[in-house]
Amino acid sequence: SLYLPYVLEFNLESIREPLGELLLYLEGPEVYSATPASRRAEASISAIRKLRDALYKRCELPRTLKETGKVLENQLESIAKLALDDGSIMFNPREVSHEDAMAVLRRAWA
Repeated sequence: SLYLPYVLEFNLESIREPLGELLLYLEGPEVYSATPASRRAEASISAIRKLRDALYKRCELPRTLKETGKVLENQLESIAKLALDDGSIMFNPREVSHEDAMAVLRRAWA
């Protein structure tokens, strides 16, 4: 759950339509119909962030890598290399370069 909003932002243009449809289930039919179709994907990410923040308030579920207290910023490079070597990355809807992985990790760190 920690990486979810950052990875969705990275993949946004590749998953815009299904991510936009998710808004119906995250926020309900009123918000969905009131949100322009061109903004629904971003609104879904915002709704996911709200859920994440609510979980943080209720049970202190970390929102960032830094908040875990288990990852140091100087480990991001190693994490990026491991992520790129993981077989599951082939299922990502977008090609991921080392620079892309680092950008996502930096956002997830802060």
